[in-house]
Order: sequence, then C-alpha cells, then structure tokens
Amino acid sequence: MVTDDRELKGRFEVVSADAYVVSTEVECWKCAHHIEVICIYCESGIDVDEPMTRFTVSTIWSMDAALAYQLQPWPHFKRGAGPALHRGSFANHCPQCGAQQEDTHLHDEPHNPFFSIPHAPPGMLRLTPLVGQIQLDGCCHFSI
Repeated sequence: MVTDDRELKGRFEVVSADAYVVSTEVECWKCAHHIEVICIYCESGIDVDEPMTRFTVSTIWSMDAALAYQLQPWPHFKRGAGPALHRGSFANHCPQCGAQQEDTHLHDEPHNPFFSIPHAPPGMLRLTPLVGQIQLDGCCHFSI
C-alpha cells in the first residue's frame, strides 16, 4: 500500500533505522473512554538532512508502505479529516466515539505522555521496535 506519491518520488523528510512505536493509554477528550494512543519515536535518524537523536514525529502527513504495513496492529492510528481538497494527517482516533486525538495534546507539553520519552516513568510507555528503515514526513519533537 503506497500512502503518498512521495514513495514514488523516493524522498521523505524523516528517515530512521532505529525507530519504535510507543504506546500508552489516555482518556479520550470527547467520551472519556480509556484508549491506546501511539507515536513514532526514533533513537536516531535524519530530518531534512540534519542528524537527530531521541525524537518523536507527530502530524505525520505521509509515510512509506513499509511503515504503513508495520502500523497495521494499531488501526485507530489513521488519516484524519483535513481541510477541503487536502488529506489530513495521521492521528490517533478513539475506537469508542471516533474522535480524533490531537497530537498537540500528546506531544507538546511536559505533562503529555509523548513529550519526553527517554525520561518517562518506568512502565508508563510500551516500545515496539520497527523493523528496517522507516521513512515519513511530519514534525519532529525532541526534549532538551
């Protein structure tokens, strides 16, 4: 499955051969159901030719077929609605009510679960290694 025409062009902004799916549970903002949410975490990688370490990728707007295949166990991480004529970014969705869980509430503040993965309390997050090199486009976040 090709998720974007970028795969045909062969150029993605973010590339990593040391990446993980990180999962945890949060409360849905709309229905308060406890749900699993995920993000992509890279121990090392490249963002637009700049080497980086220990970062997450949010607001993912495209990914290669290999990454899309490895994300199949998380069917509620899917493309969300976008503005007219544009496809939305991939995001977590509540399996109970369908509400999209905004990445800003998962990555941007110190109390958010994916803000600083290397410093998260033991047992709070589950890391699942991704196989091979992943390629995607999105916004990189790293803690200082």
